[in-house]
Amino acid sequence: MSKKRSCILLILWLYFLSTGHSNAQEYKVDSLIQEFGKGKNEEALHPIFISIVKQLKDYDGEAALSIVKRIERITDNPNLLQQIYIPLLKADVHKKLAQKKEQIALLESTLPLAEKNKLLHASAYICREIAYAFNHQQYKLNTLNYFLRAAQKYDSLQDYYACLLIYEEMASLEFWATNHEEVIKLLDLFFENYKKLDTVKLAGDLNWRKMNAYNTYGVTFTNLKRFNEAIEKYDKAMAIAIEREDAFWQGLIKGNLGRAYRGLNNYPKAIELFLEDFKMSMKHNIHSNAANASCNIIDLYSRIDSIDLAKIYLDSLNYLVNIYNLEVPLIPKYYQAHYKYFNVIGDYENAFHHLEKYFYYKDSLQKSLRARERTRLHAQFESEKKQGEIALLTKEREVMDQEIQNKNLVIYGGGCLVLLLLLLTINYYRSTKRRKRDNEKIESQKNRIEEQVEELAAQGKALSEQNHLIQKINENLEKTVQERTRELLNTNKELDTFLYRSSHDMRSPIVTILGLSNLIHSLAISDEVKSIGDKVAGTAVGMNSMLDKLQMALELNKNGVVNKTIDWSKIIDSVQNKYKPLISSFGIKLHTELPENGHYQGDSKLVQIILDNLVENAIYFCKKGSNEHDVHIRIYRTSESMIMEVKDDGIGIDESYLNRIFDLYYKASQNSRGNGLGLYLANKAVEKLKGRIHVESKLDAGSTFQVILPI
Repeated sequence: MSKKRSCILLILWLYFLSTGHSNAQEYKVDSLIQEFGKGKNEEALHPIFISIVKQLKDYDGEAALSIVKRIERITDNPNLLQQIYIPLLKADVHKKLAQKKEQIALLESTLPLAEKNKLLHASAYICREIAYAFNHQQYKLNTLNYFLRAAQKYDSLQDYYACLLIYEEMASLEFWATNHEEVIKLLDLFFENYKKLDTVKLAGDLNWRKMNAYNTYGVTFTNLKRFNEAIEKYDKAMAIAIEREDAFWQGLIKGNLGRAYRGLNNYPKAIELFLEDFKMSMKHNIHSNAANASCNIIDLYSRIDSIDLAKIYLDSLNYLVNIYNLEVPLIPKYYQAHYKYFNVIGDYENAFHHLEKYFYYKDSLQKSLRARERTRLHAQFESEKKQGEIALLTKEREVMDQEIQNKNLVIYGGGCLVLLLLLLTINYYRSTKRRKRDNEKIESQKNRIEEQVEELAAQGKALSEQNHLIQKINENLEKTVQERTRELLNTNKELDTFLYRSSHDMRSPIVTILGLSNLIHSLAISDEVKSIGDKVAGTAVGMNSMLDKLQMALELNKNGVVNKTIDWSKIIDSVQNKYKPLISSFGIKLHTELPENGHYQGDSKLVQIILDNLVENAIYFCKKGSNEHDVHIRIYRTSESMIMEVKDDGIGIDESYLNRIFDLYYKASQNSRGNGLGLYLANKAVEKLKGRIHVESKLDAGSTFQVILPI
């Protein structure tokens, strides 16, 4: 009773488990369908499509078709992507139902749309599925063509694993077609893509495929009689088989290695390998491989006259043939092995009998293969013919669609033309009415304008007379201006001449006064007389300084600049000589620094004016009560400028006055001994040389004037 209850509970548990799994699967399919309906781009939709295809594997054909119809219903107005992926789902259902022709037709009709819109994921998938479908029907050329197109697209997507699988399939096709050179090229491409993969992530699957590829390399090189290259590839395949602990593959590879060593006439090594292949095949009950290994062992023992050993494996071969049904391709090898054995032992009657059997079955096999190839070629021809018909129908459909589109355009264009004519008619009627009103307004405005024209004509005549009068006045005014300008220029010239001669004429008595004051100073006995002499000398010096400023002003007013090479030593010597009495009187030490490369093209008189006034300013504003004063003159050159720098340790200038010190007659200090012209003239000379002047000063800390002249 308890056992019966346990069985019932187990059945109920299994029922609920299967129901729960089914419900979970239905829920997953529903969620995928909803996501499919929301797909907006290929990157998002393609993974959903692949997931749906995987789910459909768990359903039979009718159920899968029902799911596809549900997807069609929720996308009753499909976008471009859905127009491509829904037919691909239908094609997958045809594949499930083994309806290869319908599958191929649907895929081929969808491919142009995917390629036209550059949908790489979809078009690569379609090409690969068409190739697999053609491969199933043994249409080699079509299969290779679509595999190659798929590989190119997957390479663009950098999906190297998909490329690797495709090149593996293509190599297999070319291998069975005995296109050995093509096999090698395709296997080379297989390994190029293998190097680009994450081999750790796909280790198990990749190792098996890598082992299979090396083994195929070996068989191909053996068929091309390139035995050493074959052995190298077999050794790599064997290393992977040993790592995987795959005894079956180890035996298979050893059998293939035996063929390579036999090709090199290394019979002992070949026999050793074939024996291991035989043992492994028998262990795993792969009797066709064991029979093939027996045939190879009999052949080699017969070659080295090991009759007894050959007889043992001949008996094993007979046993395998009697107990198990051998594959058709092995039957000629069976009779060939018997022929070789009987020929070696001298039983020529049996040898001849088995040789006849060998040729008979070999010819039968070749006829069968040729008939099979003819059938395949005929089927391929029919398929290509149907593909041509499908392509023609597709083209006709495109033409019809284009014609319908053109008709729709004509209808739309006709409607637009009628509407346009109607709008033009309404517009013409309105514009006619408007034009009539405008004409009436224009007529009235015309009469008014004519009256205004007459008034303007009268005013124009009056203006013309006034213009004529103004023109005469302007002509007289221009003559007057020219005469006044000429008179002014002459006056300025005369004034310049007068000032120049006056300054020279006045300088002579000033020099005489200075000489007399010096004489009084040397001859006078009393301090009072000396003081009077000093005051007379000071007044004379001031007058002399004023004459210098006047001459400088005259020089600055001249037009143009005379450029020539400046002799800086001469300029400095002139400054020192000019201000030697003041320098001595004020106890000033004058420091000069001249450049090694001081080449500069400029107006020497203007440069002299600048330095004279800056040095004079430094002398006049030295600190009172101090016995020693320093004035530094530094002249140096940069890549773009010639720079003159005059630095003193005098009383300095208040920061609030710095922006006005170059104004005419401006004095920044009550203690100023100058006349307010020095810095003004220096600045004017700098501007005339297209340079700029910069000053840095602090009260009781001295001032630095920097003149920058362009080279």
